Amino acid sequence: ETGRLRKRIHPKVEFLLEGGPIVTADDLSFIAQKVDFDGYIGGSTIERLPMDTAITDLIASYRIAGGLPKAVSSNQRNLLSWGRQCGAAGSSRALINCLKQLDVLVDLQAPVAVEYEKGVQIDWVINAFENKFSSKAVNTIRPAIEDHHASANRRLFGNLNGDKMMLGLLGDQTCELLLIHAPERLSPHTQVKLARALREGWYYATDSRRKCIVNARCVVLSECWSDGTLPEGLEPDLAELFSSRTLLVPALRQRPEDIAALLGFYYTKIGLTEKHRPELSASALHQLQTCEWIANEMELYSVADILALSESEIDKARVDAAIAMQRSGDSLNLQNTRDEKTRIVEALWRNNFHKSRTADALGISRKTLYNKITRYGL
Repeated sequence: ETGRLRKRIHPKVEFLLEGGPIVTADDLSFIAQKVDFDGYIGGSTIERLPMDTAITDLIASYRIAGGLPKAVSSNQRNLLSWGRQCGAAGSSRALINCLKQLDVLVDLQAPVAVEYEKGVQIDWVINAFENKFSSKAVNTIRPAIEDHHASANRRLFGNLNGDKMMLGLLGDQTCELLLIHAPERLSPHTQVKLARALREGWYYATDSRRKCIVNARCVVLSECWSDGTLPEGLEPDLAELFSSRTLLVPALRQRPEDIAALLGFYYTKIGLTEKHRPELSASALHQLQTCEWIANEMELYSVADILALSESEIDKARVDAAIAMQRSGDSLNLQNTRDEKTRIVEALWRNNFHKSRTADALGISRKTLYNKITRYGL
């Protein structure tokens, strides 16, 4: 209590922890989850540490323990629990802040934008929105795949089909949630028309003067650059519409303390049991936490595939080698055939057997997907 009072009076005051009872990194980890502090002084405790353990691992274990998320409130625990139900892994401050903002945006009736860097996994964000509606009320538009024949425009705003007027998804009363991936891939005209429709609440159907009321809740999902710059091709009218209702999903470098949880989540997802998961030394985990993940979780999971083949405890050198292999382009999907085949089948099923969407979801090219489908006789 005294410490909290002093922090309120002098926010820049730093508190260092020192104490004989703190003998191991686990002791430090326990205290880090209960109390906020800025550093740890080992003193004679460090001198008494057993010398048969690698010094680098000891130092790394203390760094990891001291860097654990601080004590969380009951509201934050509820947010993290909700996040796990949606598929989010971790408990970092960056994740908590994102979940707090997401919790507000999910309940809004207004259009919302979700921005993320290349390789950031946003399935849990999409799940948070989709869980508010039945599966039949959710529709998805992917202009990168569809707009080469303008079908994205027709699906959005409808068109005349003979004598019958199709309203389009925006005006379809059965469509409660409309997810638009990569809106910058829509034609400029379509983007401007979409912005106007969402702003005014109505639109004219394509090739018609029929006035249609916007019924669907619209969520756009777009990749952004690491400096927050929006992708090239996004019209100012559409960007301005979402400027005050934008969720920026944190990059992996902003939540390094979630690495262990993300690895556990990934291995569970692909069916790797606890018994068969690789064992990471403290220095290996620290190396993963301090790596500059260029392609975020997508790159981390590729490295995780390589590490999964190791039968002994993984050290820092093994992590470095796996990262180098992944970035050199030499790494293949190193999971066993049964696991990979299952993942491809599930991805095909989730994407209605649409090859381009499936390849996009798996993070591979269409050619690679076709080769794997042929190899496994799917």
